[in-house]
Amino acid sequence: MPRGVGTIVKDYASKIEAKLGFAIDWSKQLGCGSFGCVFAIPSDERRVVKISTDPTEGPVTKAIIESGLDKILDGLA
Repeated sequence: MPRGVGTIVKDYASKIEAKLGFAIDWSKQLGCGSFGCVFAIPSDERRVVKISTDPTEGPVTKAIIESGLDKILDGLA
């Protein structure tokens, strides 16, 4: 697991689940990269939750969503 992601999960897992409104399988990493990991949502196999320590990822994802590009992509983590 990338540096910092384990700490985020340990410290914020319950807050993340409360905010999103569903449980996340924190023990099941579907994949990890240099800055983050993707976790399964047991109640919805079509969606995942990605935790990242890359400070540029949030603003880029926000820009994609605001542009509407996310509606034509096959997926956006």
